[in-house]
Amino acid sequence: MKIDDYELRGLPQELIDFKDDVITILNFGKYAQQVINGSPGWDGREGESVFYVDTAANATFWYVYSDSSWTSVGITPASLKAAIQFDGNAMTVTGTANNITTVTRDANGQFTVTYGAPFARTDYVVGGMCNGTYLKLAGTATDLRTGFSTFKTGDGSNATQICFFAGGEI
Repeated sequence: MKIDDYELRGLPQELIDFKDDVITILNFGKYAQQVINGSPGWDGREGESVFYVDTAANATFWYVYSDSSWTSVGITPASLKAAIQFDGNAMTVTGTANNITTVTRDANGQFTVTYGAPFARTDYVVGGMCNGTYLKLAGTATDLRTGFSTFKTGDGSNATQICFFAGGEI
């Protein structure tokens, strides 16, 4: 489903901005995901989720607040088919790189990762985060089968801390 762009005249700018936000969310299904510096220690809202990158344990944890408590899922390089943490400004790997041979900056805020072993099928999951915002896939599902993924940072910056991961059949 894709909502077309509409030009609404005579409306307050605040309402036009709200319309643009709704179209973006419906068309792309993306929103900023909070990244925190430790396990959540507050009472969350039902369905709230956050990421915590534990560099000492070399793992990322996804926390979800459900039934009045936080539950986490640990994501380690061993549990993923591909993962990397890198600095988008300096273009240096700052964490573990698993099944990713190169990272290329294609444009400001846009990167391509090349897999050591391509994915066998298009049934996969990709995700990531950078400096408190999301990553969005810029390529297609067939890219994974040919050995690469292209993505953009949510705010269009080169971001100093980018985490990208992919899972699926290799």
